[in-house]
Amino acid sequence: MKHLELQILNAARNYYKAEHKISLDNKNLKRFLGYWIHTICIIYKDRIKGIDFRESKSYVEVANSLKDFMELSGTNNKWNKSIISGSILKSRDIKKSTIHSRNILNRIFKISHKIIMDTRLNYFDLIKIIISGFIPLKSKWFKSVPIFSVTNSKRSILESYMLKEGIEKRVANYLCLSIPRVYIEGFDYYYNLYGGLNSSKKHIITSYSHFYSIDFLYIALFFNQLKITVIEHGTESLNCKNGVFDFEYNICDEFIGISESKLVLPKFSKLSKRKFERLFQDTSNTSNKCVIINVNMPKYLTDLRSMPNAHDFKDYMRTVNKTACVLDSFFQVIMKNYPLNLGWTNKELAGFGKFKSTNETVKKIVRQSKLICVTYPGSLFFDCLLNKLRMILVWDYNKYALADIELQNILIDEKILFFSSIELKNHIGIQGVNNLGIQNLKLKKFVSKKYL
Repeated sequence: MKHLELQILNAARNYYKAEHKISLDNKNLKRFLGYWIHTICIIYKDRIKGIDFRESKSYVEVANSLKDFMELSGTNNKWNKSIISGSILKSRDIKKSTIHSRNILNRIFKISHKIIMDTRLNYFDLIKIIISGFIPLKSKWFKSVPIFSVTNSKRSILESYMLKEGIEKRVANYLCLSIPRVYIEGFDYYYNLYGGLNSSKKHIITSYSHFYSIDFLYIALFFNQLKITVIEHGTESLNCKNGVFDFEYNICDEFIGISESKLVLPKFSKLSKRKFERLFQDTSNTSNKCVIINVNMPKYLTDLRSMPNAHDFKDYMRTVNKTACVLDSFFQVIMKNYPLNLGWTNKELAGFGKFKSTNETVKKIVRQSKLICVTYPGSLFFDCLLNKLRMILVWDYNKYALADIELQNILIDEKILFFSSIELKNHIGIQGVNNLGIQNLKLKKFVSKKYL
């Protein structure tokens, strides 16, 4: 994987030098192309490596933006079936949209030396950073990404550089028709928009611009003295293995996150106060609802992390179903799938069980529930924990251990974290459900000290 990543970076650097007369180093290219390369190499290993080559007239849409690419590769059946079949891909051209001219936000983004953009910070910490001289921006304030028209000749040239790096012909073809248009056909537009290479010092603080903001990615490419501070946007540092965290950590100059186990890393420091969603349970509510909150992962693998993915997601659904069956004997069970289907059909998602589902917001359904059962240790679980709500986590911590073992152990000891539906059922058989999920003083103090 690392060898293929290096080959792609070298080919891209040589392509941009030849076609655009611009010399780029691997540090900036990793920031610019890194998330696409990270994902495309996982797709290669998961669905392409070892497949017999077959000539085909399969036409697939070439993604316009990085966000479009992630959606196609993670959820689109046609795109992935073409990849899995071993076909040579042929781009289907789409008429480009009107190219926008530079606006005031692009000018601010280019000339400002300190920017805080798309961050997960509490209000007071954000104000302190702004007072220190950082200009606040949001990606959504920028005009939408123009739709660029595919130019096959440019992609053929990029393919030739990949072949020179020793990349197999079929893989090179796949890579060149998978790279989003903003990186190839959109290069000149963003070069003119931001003025090309710049040696000015710049510091950007962000939580998620590095994933999908094309403006951010081009600034990261062109400014060779850019300092990037990443503030953790979710709970990715709590996973023992998380490809997103690895990518973020590799492209930043400093990472500020929530996991104590990561303090051994030289660029990692502890987030003093994590911003979390304010959630409430109505204590006067007499209903006997238990909401089971599930996560939907993309149908096709796009990342590697310590949690169910495309390959064992159906096992996860069966586990959730068994947990729901246990709780259904004591509560009115309601399912909340979070977020959307992500390529799975409703029929496939029936693996969660034939329980009543809800489309109400998480805030509303949490407020109405007597007990919250979370089935994965993500941001929502952490929000419930920090809000001191009545909740349990049913999670196979032997297979998907948390990085913070001290947190994991205290959750197990205080009967908040259960290994399986069987362990939960045995506990209820002995202790009943009256105190199930209620956080005691010891746990509240631990969480407040370590994470608030």
